Amino acid sequence: MDVVLANATGKRTPCAAFTDQLSAAVQDFPFLGYLYFEVLSEYLMLHSATAETKTYAQAGELNNRLYKRLAHTAVKGMEQ
Repeated sequence: MDVVLANATGKRTPCAAFTDQLSAAVQDFPFLGYLYFEVLSEYLMLHSATAETKTYAQAGELNNRLYKRLAHTAVKGMEQ
């Protein structure tokens, strides 16, 4: 949590170090994994510039297939 707070106030942790520390912390605080997934999903939906995403945007929708693909790719057997 100290690393997250430091990054929120301007300090930058190298990506690899942040990811390694987050992965280690999820073992004790599983909620952090969920929170990270939610933040990553929101980022994907808000900043994607693919043709598929633009089609959804024209219909007033977010492209939630992005985070579903992420989950299915990250966790073997997730689709079952």
